Amino acid sequence: MTGEKPFLVQARVEHLAIAFAVALIIGVLGIVSPLNGLLWAVQSRQVQHQASGDIVFIGSDSDLADPEKAGARAQLADTIDRLTAAGARRIFVDAAFEQRGLPGEDAVLNQAARRSGRTVFVDRYVTRGGTDGLVSSVPEVSVGVPRAVRKEWVDHLGFTWSSPYAVRIGQTVYPSFPAALAGIKGSPDASFFIDYSTSYSSIPSYPVRDARQLLADPPHARSFAGKTVVIGPLPRRGSPFAAIPGLPMVADSYTGIFAAETLKHGLIPSIQWYVSVLFIACVLLLASFARRPARRRALYAAAVMTLPVVFVASIWIGLAAQLWEAAAFLLVFGSLRLWDNFHRRAPLVDALSGLPTFEKLERDVTRTKSGDGRALVVAKIHRVDEVLASLPRARHGEYMQLIADRLSLSDESMTVYSSGGRYFAWLQAFENREQLRSHLIGLRAIFASALRIGDLAVDVGITFGAETSDETSGAKRISSAMAAVDKTSEATNSVILGDQASDEERRWNISLQARLDEAMKNDEIYLAYQPQFDLRTGKMFGAEALARWDDPVRGEIPPSYFIEQCEQVGRMQALTKKVFAEGLGAIAQSPFANLDFNLSMNVSATMLNDFEVVRLLDQALAASHMPPSKVTVEMTETARIADLQRAGIVLSELKQLGVRLSADDFGVGAASFEPFLQLPFDELKIDRLFVSRVQTDRKARKIVEHLVTLGRDLDILVLAEGVEDDETFEVLRALGCPAAQGYQLGRPMPLAAVYDLWLAGEASGCSAGAA
Repeated sequence: MTGEKPFLVQARVEHLAIAFAVALIIGVLGIVSPLNGLLWAVQSRQVQHQASGDIVFIGSDSDLADPEKAGARAQLADTIDRLTAAGARRIFVDAAFEQRGLPGEDAVLNQAARRSGRTVFVDRYVTRGGTDGLVSSVPEVSVGVPRAVRKEWVDHLGFTWSSPYAVRIGQTVYPSFPAALAGIKGSPDASFFIDYSTSYSSIPSYPVRDARQLLADPPHARSFAGKTVVIGPLPRRGSPFAAIPGLPMVADSYTGIFAAETLKHGLIPSIQWYVSVLFIACVLLLASFARRPARRRALYAAAVMTLPVVFVASIWIGLAAQLWEAAAFLLVFGSLRLWDNFHRRAPLVDALSGLPTFEKLERDVTRTKSGDGRALVVAKIHRVDEVLASLPRARHGEYMQLIADRLSLSDESMTVYSSGGRYFAWLQAFENREQLRSHLIGLRAIFASALRIGDLAVDVGITFGAETSDETSGAKRISSAMAAVDKTSEATNSVILGDQASDEERRWNISLQARLDEAMKNDEIYLAYQPQFDLRTGKMFGAEALARWDDPVRGEIPPSYFIEQCEQVGRMQALTKKVFAEGLGAIAQSPFANLDFNLSMNVSATMLNDFEVVRLLDQALAASHMPPSKVTVEMTETARIADLQRAGIVLSELKQLGVRLSADDFGVGAASFEPFLQLPFDELKIDRLFVSRVQTDRKARKIVEHLVTLGRDLDILVLAEGVEDDETFEVLRALGCPAAQGYQLGRPMPLAAVYDLWLAGEASGCSAGAA
C-alpha cells in the first residue's frame, strides 16, 4: 500500500481530538465518578483481606444521643469507664450530642470521658446533596475532650470513596475520624482512597449489651486491651447507616472503620482516570496514522482490550483503576468513526433503487482474484432522462429495479450494480468472446418487450459494453467497459467488447482513473471562464468556471466525457474541490477581486447526498477570502437528485455560507419545476435547447418569455445559455431576458482574456451584442 488518503487520516485525528476533549470534560467534572466507585466495589469484592483486628466496634441498638432517654448517657459513661479499666487503647464515641440531656447526665458523661484520658468525641462535617454542615456535641458533654471530625463526600449512589486526613474548621485543624482511628496524622489538603476489600466479618464487633457483659468479666475484658474501640449506633429505621459496596445496611461508623483499616493495611495504588485516557489516546493516535488497515484494526483492538485487561489485572494486583473516563473516550471515538464510515459507505448503495453502486463494484472487482474467468459487463440505458421525466419520482427506483431483475434472469444470484439508472453492470462468466457476445445479444432481445410500471408500458433501449482482461483494478476495468459501452449504438452496434479497441486506446481506457488523478495533479485539467453579460446594460457581470482537459497525447478531451467518467470512478469530489479552490483563488488574485464580479461554478447533483460539498466550498472560501456574495453555485443534472428533501437540506447549508444557487439546464428532463419548487434556487439558466430556437420556433420563444416573466415575479435572475448569433441575442433582449452567455458573447477563455474583454467593453462602452 503506497499511502492513505490524507482526508481519511485527518478525519480520524479530528474524531480523536473530539473524543479526547469529551473524556477530559467528563473526568474533570467527575461525571462518571460513581461508576468508577462501582467498578472498584466489584474489584474489592473479588479479593479480600483480613482486618487488622486493632479496631473493635460496639453497636448500640438505641440512639446514644437521645436527650429524653433516661440513663442513656450515664450508661455510656459507665461503658467508657469499663473500657478504660480493661486497657482499651482509645475510645471513639461516634455520636454527636446536639442537645442537653437529662439533668446531671451530661456532666457524668463528660467526666467519664475526661477521666479516661483516651476518649474522643466524633463530630460530623457532612457534604450530602450539596448541603454542608458541622454537627457537634454540646459543650456540657464535649468540653475538655479531644475531638475528631467525620468529613465525607457521598456520591449520588450513597457511597463514600475517599476521606481527608484532617479537617480545617475556621483556624483549627482536627484529625479526621479515620486518621485518628489509625493513629496517623496528615494535612487537611490531602485525602486518600478508601479500600473496601477488607473483610467485613473480620472486623471485631459486639452489640453494646454483649460488650458490657464481657467487660464485667475480667478475663474477657482483657480482649479489649490495646484495642481502639468505636462506640456507635446500629442501623435502624430513620437513623444513618453506611453504604458499603457489596454489603447490606451496616452501622454508619463502618465507613470510618474501613477507611482506618485502609491506612493500617497500606494505601492502595490507583490508576487515575487521566492516565488511562492518555494511554488510550496514544494507542488511537498510532492507529489513526497507521497506513495498513490490518495494523490499524489491531491497534483499535488493543485500545479496546486495554480496559478489561487492566480491570482483571488490577483485581489481583490490588489497584484501584478509574476506567470509565477511558471507556467514554472509546465510546465517543467509536461512535464518531461508525458515523463517518456509515456516511462514507452510503454512496455504495443507490438511494433510489437500493442496488449497489459502481463504487461498490470497483471495490468488489479489486478484491477478486486475477483471471477468475468473468467479464465486466456494463449496460447503457438509452433515453433514460425522458423515461424518468415521464414517471413519478416515486416510481424511479421501481424502474431501475425492474431493469436489474431482467438483466439477472439467467442467474438470479448475480449482483447487478447501478449508476444512477443510466448504467448497470455485473460480472459475467464466459467461455470465449463469441459466446459472451451471443449471450449479450440474447439478453438484449429480452428487453424487446416493454417493462410494465403500473398501467404504463415503458420501452427500454439498451446496449452493452464488456471488458474481458485479467486486470485486478476495479477502476480500470470499469473505465474500459464504460468506454466500450459509450461507443455502442442501438441501431448499428449494440454490443462492443473492450478488446476491439486499439492497444493504445485500450491502455488509455483501463487507466482512466489514474489518468484523471495525474491530470488533476499536473494541471492538465484546468479552468476556462465563459463571460456572462447583463443584457439590459450590455456589460459583463461575471463568468462561469468550466473544467477542461488538455491531455498531452490526445489533446482536448470532451468535458461531457471526462466529467461523467469522474462520476463513474469516484473522482467527482476531487474535481469539485479543484474547481472550487482554483476558481475562487484565481478570482481573488485577479483585478476582478476589487470589482463587482460574480463567479459561477458547477456542482453535480450527485454530490447532494451528503454535506461534503458544503465542507469543500467552505474551505475554499476561507482559503481565498472571496466574499460568498460574489459566488454562484450551479446545480447540474437535477434529474439525478435521488432525494429532494435531503438535497434541500444540503443546498440550504450551502446557502448559509452566503453563496447564490442556480438551477442549470432548466427545462430539460427533470430539471424543471419540481426541483425548482422544492429547492432554494436564486437563479435559473434556460437550457440552450430553447434558447437556440427562439428565432424560428414560436413555442420555444413563448417558453423563454414565460420563464423570464417567472424570474421577474419571483425576483430571481434568469440567464439564457447558448447564445450563438446576433439574432438570438436581439430576441432575448426584446423578451426582457436579464442575462445571457454563449459563443456569440464570449467563448470559454483564460481569466486574463476575460479581464481584457471586460476592459475593452469598459473602454469602448459597446454592448455585449457588439462584442
